[in-house]
Amino acid sequence: MKHMVFYLIMLLSISCSNRQKEQSYQEPVFPIEKHIPAQILTDTALIAYPYDLNVDDSYLYLLSLVDGNWLHIYNKHTGEWVCSGIRHGQGPDEIATGTVLFLERETESLYIYDSSQSKLLGFSFDKEKKSLSCVSHKSFVEYGGVARTAWPLTDEHYLVNGQEKGSIGQLQRFQLYNQETLVAKYNTTPTADRNNDIAFISASQSLSPDKSKLVVGTLWGGILETFRIDKRIENISTRYFLPINIQFIKETIQPTDQTMYGFTSVQALNDRIWGIWIGDKDPNHNSSIVCFDWDGKEIAQYHTDNILLKIAQSPEEPNRVYAVAASPEKGFYLVYFDV
Repeated sequence: MKHMVFYLIMLLSISCSNRQKEQSYQEPVFPIEKHIPAQILTDTALIAYPYDLNVDDSYLYLLSLVDGNWLHIYNKHTGEWVCSGIRHGQGPDEIATGTVLFLERETESLYIYDSSQSKLLGFSFDKEKKSLSCVSHKSFVEYGGVARTAWPLTDEHYLVNGQEKGSIGQLQRFQLYNQETLVAKYNTTPTADRNNDIAFISASQSLSPDKSKLVVGTLWGGILETFRIDKRIENISTRYFLPINIQFIKETIQPTDQTMYGFTSVQALNDRIWGIWIGDKDPNHNSSIVCFDWDGKEIAQYHTDNILLKIAQSPEEPNRVYAVAASPEKGFYLVYFDV
């Protein structure tokens, strides 16, 4: 009996020490660290707050509500405006609140998730006519839960960040659906304090172009999670860079005097992850571009002289990063960096 009690105590000790080790925070250390200048693509375009940014071999695609249109396309080589479209509204081909822009490279389709109407719309861009047309509709209203964000996978499969129907209490995170059938889910949050769960709702998220991996980076604190998406949702790695210190007042997240800020934006490629990193108590210090592999290991950090809001990179140009920058003088404008 004494041996059994001793064995159980040892197991508990190991379990507790592992949990403490997993949540041991250490700021990222990058083997490559450089200062790089920005090259302005255009500072004359009319750009409002950027919700998302993507890029292919020829164009930049900006999700931003300007003059009643949600999507704005620019020549990535010259910065020239090409066209705008996708009207703001609640009609069948309209977007009320666009939050995520996903570029499907195989079909060259653009997907926008409308968080207000819980629907995912697919659009095609006619490069000759310079026009946009809606080609697919997917509503998540009939799922009965809450779909905060959704991405298209393959063959009527979807990845959803949301709450299942009838879920009460604990935060639910990611679900895989085959049409309306739930096939897999992942609800684990990487911190023990359930009061911090709210920080993961506002975290930046990005699906890789091949749709096989997902990255999540928190703004409040600095936690980077990577996931493999197949027949299930599997955590690849979790990196604890900065602890989450927040308070919840009048149904909104508020900082404390200990709050540190992490990722303002992340973008997934098939082989690596890019992000905008603050790493400071001042949320306006978002001028650093960082790169990680899918195990969460640091690759490089690039310091800039620009306030950055969204970034994008194309596999065709592994050494160039595009971004939406901001300044009191210029407002929002498009830049690129050679890294």
